[in-house]
Amino acid sequence: MTHRIAHITKAGARNTLVDTAAVERDAWETPWPIVHALGRYAFGDDGGFDLDVAASDHNAKAPRWYTDARDGLRAPWHDVEPLRIWCNPPWSSIRRWLDRAHDERDYARSVVLGPLSDTTIRWSVERPMIAWRIVGDGRLAYVRDGRPVVGATQASVAWFFSPLVHLAPGGGVISSAELGELARGVGTKGLPLFGG
Repeated sequence: MTHRIAHITKAGARNTLVDTAAVERDAWETPWPIVHALGRYAFGDDGGFDLDVAASDHNAKAPRWYTDARDGLRAPWHDVEPLRIWCNPPWSSIRRWLDRAHDERDYARSVVLGPLSDTTIRWSVERPMIAWRIVGDGRLAYVRDGRPVVGATQASVAWFFSPLVHLAPGGGVISSAELGELARGVGTKGLPLFGG
């Protein structure tokens, strides 16, 4: 099934409509600098992750990862300590991934990245002890097959799960400048971090 999505610039001007299949959006990859920056933001150190629970063999963001074949929603998340989990889940099932990260919060430190929407904000507000931050001043430029993706119509949100994460609960914003500073030294291979 293909959805027609209006691509809106940060200033609100309507650009061309782009066709983005739900399955294609589910496979969008987070650029390495953003993963690194969010890890540093959450943990205050090198920002590395131990396990990527929603990856493919070509875009994993940790030394260990689960693909569709392993089913990261059912596989164990906390079999090694200390464990830092990265999750850029399929957006078509974001609530299930947020629920799983919430259930694992006493065992593993997790960062989940997903779309800013009524559903995800409602989920966040219902769980007041969870820290969440809108990522940047615009929409992230996700990656598909090594190229920036056009079509993200929503800002992204990072949720931080664990009593060990040093962030205050509730919402906020991580500015593009702060993300850039946190990502310093991680190559982007010429890819932009934010799209229009």
